[in-house]
Amino acid sequence: GGFGGLYTALKLAELKWEEGAKPEVTLVDVSDRFLFKPLMYELITGEATLDQVAPLFRDLIGISGVRFVQHEVKSVTLS
Repeated sequence: GGFGGLYTALKLAELKWEEGAKPEVTLVDVSDRFLFKPLMYELITGEATLDQVAPLFRDLIGISGVRFVQHEVKSVTLS
């Protein structure tokens, strides 16, 4: 998740891959929402909505082909 994870997942999904070489891109985050903390004040004061400050990851990735899993990564095994 986070800015780096979301941007990387979307960028990987839009790259042009050779036939059969396109990887499955999965974004993992413990939350179902992408929280933009600098706008929390606007949310609290009613100047922004929850969807503006913390949109759902599924809405942000849309039809990009990126799969979203709401979970915590506990380990990574490299093969």
